[in-house]
Amino acid sequence: MELQPWHYSINISPGHLALLMELWVRAGFTFPHGVTSYAVIRLALEDLISRGDLRTLREFLSRSGLENHEKIFNKIARMAAALPSNYDAAAFIALHDSDAAFDYIPGLDFADVLIVVFTGNALRMGFPLPLVHGLFQATGCPVIYLKDKSRSVFCNGLSDAGGRAALISRIQKKMDQEGIQRSILIGASSGTYAALQYASALAASHVMCLAGPTRIDPADTRPLIEGLRAKIAAVGLPLDACEGFDGKEPYNIRYYYGEENPRDTNYARHLVRSGVGEAVAVRGLDNHVVLDFISEIGFFQADLAAAVAGRDFTDPACHPELLKPFQPTS
Repeated sequence: MELQPWHYSINISPGHLALLMELWVRAGFTFPHGVTSYAVIRLALEDLISRGDLRTLREFLSRSGLENHEKIFNKIARMAAALPSNYDAAAFIALHDSDAAFDYIPGLDFADVLIVVFTGNALRMGFPLPLVHGLFQATGCPVIYLKDKSRSVFCNGLSDAGGRAALISRIQKKMDQEGIQRSILIGASSGTYAALQYASALAASHVMCLAGPTRIDPADTRPLIEGLRAKIAAVGLPLDACEGFDGKEPYNIRYYYGEENPRDTNYARHLVRSGVGEAVAVRGLDNHVVLDFISEIGFFQADLAAAVAGRDFTDPACHPELLKPFQPTS
């Protein structure tokens, strides 16, 4: 008797699906049987990430084959594979306050550099923080995660009563308490604008920009941007985040972006032509999120290690198949 394939579909919440994924992994089969919505599968994977269960995440993706099926699964798989094998995401979650706009994660005792991360509008770095923190933990440095809950590119700090000055003071106080003289700023998406704006005030030696705006276009008529321009003007900051770099400080600024993303390409062009820093493109990529690509090949980690050591960023020519420096044309 020939067995006929059994086709069925089930409705399930992402949280319950995440638990079911754990059972599938333990039982040795991991294809998402009966679940036809990729959106639900993605949310279930993020549920695993939020609980620090990266082992189940990795095994489910690799054994189900989903990382080769949809872009979002491929990106999560790349990011998970880029993390150090000894990274304990659950331990990070125990320290991390996901609701806090200012979250300090201690480093090793000998650390003399502070990493300050300005997240984007989605309060993440293209990926949930438990899926990226392992990159920073590997440096041994303490990390401050800043979340822009007002979506105003941190132009008024964390939107508390003290505004921008209070945020600068709070970070400097933490640096003084830890005996730290230097910071590395990392901006993700809209956090890139903030990282550039705060570089001087926070004694940053290096700024690493994961795509995002290097200026707020005065001709952009989208309501969100018009409102943002008004907020920035109200606190007296320039719309151009590349202003204020007078060359007196030894800044190292690098901007990472997808070559085929028009908006990020324009931002990269503006930064380079302003003489503020350099830009490196991921060949053929149109996605706004680039961290998984540059981490998969170890490029982001190498640049981060160079920044921690106080050296120049690494040479992108080491990865000609994927990365290329931006060359502005007149």
